[in-house]
Amino acid sequence: MSWITCGNHVYFSAKIDGNMVVRPYTPITLDTQKGYVDFVIKVYKGSVNPKFPKGGVMSQYLANLPIDGFIDVRGPSGKLEYKGCGLFYIKPDLRSSPNPVKVKHVNMICGGSGITPMFQLLSYILQSKDDTTQIAMVFANVSEKDIILRDELENFKDKYPNHFRLWYTLNEAPERWAYSTGYVNEQMLQEHIYSVKDNDTITLICGPPSFIEFACLPSLIKLDYPKNMIHVF
Repeated sequence: MSWITCGNHVYFSAKIDGNMVVRPYTPITLDTQKGYVDFVIKVYKGSVNPKFPKGGVMSQYLANLPIDGFIDVRGPSGKLEYKGCGLFYIKPDLRSSPNPVKVKHVNMICGGSGITPMFQLLSYILQSKDDTTQIAMVFANVSEKDIILRDELENFKDKYPNHFRLWYTLNEAPERWAYSTGYVNEQMLQEHIYSVKDNDTITLICGPPSFIEFACLPSLIKLDYPKNMIHVF
């Protein structure tokens, strides 16, 4: 699906209960794969989270689409595009021209379904023979059963141990959990992602707004990560 370049997303739109609903989604397939595109979409059901009694309007709509159903898609869109071998093109805003940024290390901090834009980039880098970019990921979830794409991530970790470091944190951890417990914080990032000794590290973040605003960004700022090398999806 070469029209969706690595790092971009598309918008799904549908009229649901009389209202037009639009949501962004990032494919997990690479842009070199032709004829189809795969998305990982977590279905948020109603009456589960009291803050969102109706659940995910679009995700439930998609879950109920028949096999031969249709959805309106527009795009691609996005401020970040990966060109390979550590080269990113990043726009300050959607209307601006992109600035090239070359790095050796990529930090990925993701919460819940925020793994999806990271996974495509992760796949692209690790499966490219000439790409030596190194990746460190901290993946936060509520519980162990909430970890999306865990088998695929573990496979990458085992297959590319010199290029991919993976660390989890859970709010509700089981007994004998081998990783962190609790919210992403300064100490956790200091121990499990690449530092900013040199200006060769970009840090990517995706997750719920509170996760980004109250956990990730304050911790990165305390650790002196430059704002121009932090990108929020």
